[in-house]
Amino acid sequence: MSRDNGFFDYEYNDEEWYARQKRQAPQNSPQRKSQQYQNASSQNRRAASPQQYRRNVDDVKVYRPKGQAQNPSADFNRQVRPHETPRQTPAPAAQKKRKKRGGFGRFLRNLLIFVLVIYLALSAYIFSIVSGVTINKDDSSQNQYVSSASLKKDLFVENILFIGVDSRGEESSRSDTMMLVSIDKKHRKLKLTSFLRDTFVTVPGHGEMKLNAACFYGGPKLVVDTIEYNFGIDIDHYMLVDFEAFIQIVDALGGTDVEVTEAEARYMRNEVKVPWVKEGMNHFNGFVTLWYCRIRYLDSDFNRTERQRKVISCLLDQAKKQNPFKLVQTVKEALPYIQTDMSAFKMTLLAEGTGLSYMRYNIVQQQIPYQNEYEDRVINDQLVLYIDIPSTSEKIKEFIYE
Repeated sequence: MSRDNGFFDYEYNDEEWYARQKRQAPQNSPQRKSQQYQNASSQNRRAASPQQYRRNVDDVKVYRPKGQAQNPSADFNRQVRPHETPRQTPAPAAQKKRKKRGGFGRFLRNLLIFVLVIYLALSAYIFSIVSGVTINKDDSSQNQYVSSASLKKDLFVENILFIGVDSRGEESSRSDTMMLVSIDKKHRKLKLTSFLRDTFVTVPGHGEMKLNAACFYGGPKLVVDTIEYNFGIDIDHYMLVDFEAFIQIVDALGGTDVEVTEAEARYMRNEVKVPWVKEGMNHFNGFVTLWYCRIRYLDSDFNRTERQRKVISCLLDQAKKQNPFKLVQTVKEALPYIQTDMSAFKMTLLAEGTGLSYMRYNIVQQQIPYQNEYEDRVINDQLVLYIDIPSTSEKIKEFIYE
């Protein structure tokens, strides 16, 4: 009898064919299903790569009769239950490590979000406070008397001119104090430059006269333009501070400790009528500190500006010890007495920078004119400090930007 097996025909009798059929298990018998699973496993082993096959084999659970010894050669014929499929799962140690790493990542992300929210909330609070300052938007224009390209500037140096006045209700007044604060972020220094009020300069549009007259003729903006015009340095912003604001700031900080000489103590006792001042370290409130800074007839304007810079340094040291929230309250109390050309956003950035880093910078200082580089002259019936402006300009630039 001839049968076709799909490849070629061969001859065998019916008895042999029926014998083959009997040896095969029925279609739905357990033996038949086991044979099907074995065939499928063999096909999978042939289709997969050696590495893939080894992983599949290792993941399959072997079912052996109780007491049967492990036979590595028999692992290739492992039995798999019908509802189970070999799965490639990482080792338990790797799973635990990845889970732990994911937990730390979530913690770090939540921490960053928390810090960001706190920072934004604090910035918004500072912004709401500094918005109360008087902002002179018209003063933010460029200097019309000198080209901006001719001014010395640096991306890492920010110059803010502090102008102290005693307005006493007057619309125009001469500036009593002019101090340029240079924030040098490159060298991490705060550089204080005092300009003496009797320095003889050219006030643009008004001729040659004392530097403090610029504030009377054109306000703080003309003071900025005058310094830029004569000394060639770029001033980013100004802050006009009334003496009342100075008193408020010192009192809000709890006063300040100032070391005074015997001559200064005697002047304070006799002229200012503060009998308890003595030589050495004294603790002053805002009112007494202001009078100490304004001592003028004791010695010279050079000593006067030196006292002012000394007090500023003492106030910065005092502020470093204060609670940040108390410092914000201090600024809030002084803002009604301050005028500036800075926007509220810029003042917010300045306040944040001061609290985070600027107050920790080293403080260096100088004064204009330099010692032994000026002449006392009488011009227009006034005693002035006559200086070599080009030479002084070069030294100022070197101090601020080098």
